[in-house]
Amino acid sequence: MGLPLSTTVALGQSPVPDSARTATATPQTLFKLGVSPPKAWGSYWGFKAPLYVGVERAVGKHFSATLDSDVLVGFSRGGRLAGLTPSVGVRYYYNQARRQRLGKATTRLGGTYVQLQYTSNFTRMYSPLTYDGPAQFQHEPSAELLWGWQRQLGRYGFVDAGAGLQMRQQPWYQGYSTPSYRWQPSILLRVRAGFAF
Repeated sequence: MGLPLSTTVALGQSPVPDSARTATATPQTLFKLGVSPPKAWGSYWGFKAPLYVGVERAVGKHFSATLDSDVLVGFSRGGRLAGLTPSVGVRYYYNQARRQRLGKATTRLGGTYVQLQYTSNFTRMYSPLTYDGPAQFQHEPSAELLWGWQRQLGRYGFVDAGAGLQMRQQPWYQGYSTPSYRWQPSILLRVRAGFAF
């Protein structure tokens, strides 16, 4: 014969926190569509709209694998591809267990995280707003270490913000010779928001 909930609590066996049930119920795969506002740009000639598409998959209890890209589209006399940044990475969401012990809400793919990722940066060599010739892209690989925060908004929204260090391989020219490539450090700021399902 089972004991009622009140008797169980009286015996010192606390029920499962709502936050723990929330973390278990969230999906293991998250598809994201949105924009990257810091990359937006405009001038007299037109503007560039930074679109975003990505997927994130939970791996284990606190880790996830990410595959995403910003798609920069230039608008002047129609839309043209101005840049593409596909990346693959791994995230570690920390403080999940601590928040659950405190009775705070958690989600499987949400909260503060540390991320390591590799990105292929394809940048159009001539502005799509003023140049009508064939598209030519320059490729610059980079590695990033980011600290960030992601939260799901309502049922179908999300926001993801992060900052960290980027090591990017960039061309180094000396006169008219063939360029050599060097890894250059820089600060990376990232904000993404949109729909998640």
